[in-house]
Amino acid sequence: MNDLISRIEQRAEAMPWMTAVRLGGEAVTYGDLYQRVCAYDRVASRHALSENAALSAALVSFLPESVRRLAPEAQGRWVADAVMWLGRGLSGSDSLSAVG
Repeated sequence: MNDLISRIEQRAEAMPWMTAVRLGGEAVTYGDLYQRVCAYDRVASRHALSENAALSAALVSFLPESVRRLAPEAQGRWVADAVMWLGRGLSGSDSLSAVG
């Protein structure tokens, strides 16, 4: 997962305007995603949580209202799919997970 966070950071620095992922038709840019991951990472670190938790929380925060009305398991699938999309092409991307 560290490789994924590094990829998001690199792309946010190089092309913050570029769409990282679409959630329910809403585009999330690398710049916005990385900014939100950093904000959640400050909170996660204080509570001994990992960057994985910060990325998951950031993605959840971008879920559109229509997805937020779904059951938590369905929301989790949206986040897991987003993590897999963001990690495509990375070595070991088959083992990426939004939790754990």
